[in-house]
Amino acid sequence: MSPHASFLLLLAALPGLMAAATLDESGGGLQAPGGGLTLPCPVSNSTTLWLRQWRTFHFLAALHQDGGTSFSPALQGRAAILRGGSAARLRVGGLGAGDAGFYFCARAAHGDAGPARG
Repeated sequence: MSPHASFLLLLAALPGLMAAATLDESGGGLQAPGGGLTLPCPVSNSTTLWLRQWRTFHFLAALHQDGGTSFSPALQGRAAILRGGSAARLRVGGLGAGDAGFYFCARAAHGDAGPARG
């Protein structure tokens, strides 16, 4: 796993749900329902992806080589990608139980391998 990976453990307020440990890197941590998060990621000249893992992997957003962006339908109207220098940040608001999981970013290994833009 890349040393630049950023993680966030987001736990919704569910009865009986307890966390023994929280991984907190690059802006990670527990977030309250209704709150927001900002997930930074180093960028290069390849597509940068943000993903969420909770039982399976879910695409969240992409920053393409040409500067264009793509978002999961679940994040439409709640997310933005901000770019500055060699880093980009995914900002998500209005967090709810459906947003629980481990968040991280990744770079496409070869070319613009991110999801198609709609």
